[in-house]
Amino acid sequence: MKKRMIAVLCLMLAVCLVLSACGKSENKDLSESKYLGTWKAVSMVLKDTTGTYDDELYIVLNADGTAIIRSDSEEDECRWQETKDGFKLTDGANMTFKDDNGTVTSKVLGVTILFEKQ
Repeated sequence: MKKRMIAVLCLMLAVCLVLSACGKSENKDLSESKYLGTWKAVSMVLKDTTGTYDDELYIVLNADGTAIIRSDSEEDECRWQETKDGFKLTDGANMTFKDDNGTVTSKVLGVTILFEKQ
């Protein structure tokens, strides 16, 4: 039952990310950022239950401040910027990612998702 609930929540998260309307980027140089590159969702936590993230969910952070969210075969473009604790997506995605010693985590709809850099 918990696995089914986690799967449904993951699907809801993927749909929310893909359907969020993202705008175009301002020209910002983030070429020195340690967050630059591709991040893949690898695990998630819902209350006390931890599981692997089986669906394909990637976030690609570009040096010009643009970002791409890929979920299975869907793709959406938005913007990103560094924060004091990590980075955040803006212009519709509105997700905050906290740096956790080489990985980043984001909490969406009560689910904490862990991303690893690829």
